[in-house]
Amino acid sequence: MTASVPSKRRRWLRIGLLLLGVLLLLSSLIMTVGWFWWMKPFRNLGDPEWLERHTALAQWEETQTRIRRLRHFLHDDGWLIGQFGDRSWVERIIGRIAKGEDVSGCANGHVDVGLRLLANQSPGEEATDWLQWWQANKDKSQEEWMRDGFAEMGIHLGDQLDVTVTQSLLLVMGNTNLSLPEGLTYARRFNAFRWLRDHDFDPTELRWADFAEDDRDTAWLGLCRYSLWLMANPPPLYEGMYYPFLASPRLARKVNIAMTATALLGLGCLFWGRRLSHKQ
Repeated sequence: MTASVPSKRRRWLRIGLLLLGVLLLLSSLIMTVGWFWWMKPFRNLGDPEWLERHTALAQWEETQTRIRRLRHFLHDDGWLIGQFGDRSWVERIIGRIAKGEDVSGCANGHVDVGLRLLANQSPGEEATDWLQWWQANKDKSQEEWMRDGFAEMGIHLGDQLDVTVTQSLLLVMGNTNLSLPEGLTYARRFNAFRWLRDHDFDPTELRWADFAEDDRDTAWLGLCRYSLWLMANPPPLYEGMYYPFLASPRLARKVNIAMTATALLGLGCLFWGRRLSHKQ
């Protein structure tokens, strides 16, 4: 009887060490996958050097990956969504917001910016306003939203660019005082650029004599802005960063130490447990 007590304790200790070793190794594996795979878009988008090396289009691809994994919008997502997204992104945003919710803050990724850029309209700052707008406009195409937005300014877009539309859109891009809410001003200016770009606008075909003399300076500024944005390919709209501390070398060292230490402890427990089993 007295000899069996140490044997039982050794057996339970062995089982405990083996289980702990497996759990520690699994924890290390989860941390490794989480840090190097799941957290990769977070780290890249928070790294100034990575942002400098990559185009806004690459940032958009990385942002989409991050949104899919987190299933939530974060800081400044709305800018890239509005710049690169399409009608489907409006549906996704509308499906995730609730009545009374503020969609203009960082907590919701400034998705109001994305909605204004994609819809060319601005019914309000709260989710309720956009949900009401969606009910009235969900059967329209994105092109129709664009036309409706510019129609509010007296600009009627056709299927092809003509002299009148080209002049009007350049004036929108160059006008520094459109008498519109701040967010909508930017949306209209960017969508004027987008419409000109997507309809093969050729600046060499411009005839300055067709512009009213008082409009020429504004049109020139609009043309300069169009050219700069076109050369940027795409326009540099995105300036925010997600949590730059995630890209800090200090944090990376701590995470690597934690992953390595956890794995070594797990291996140590397994080794000790195996040794106890051989002593039985």
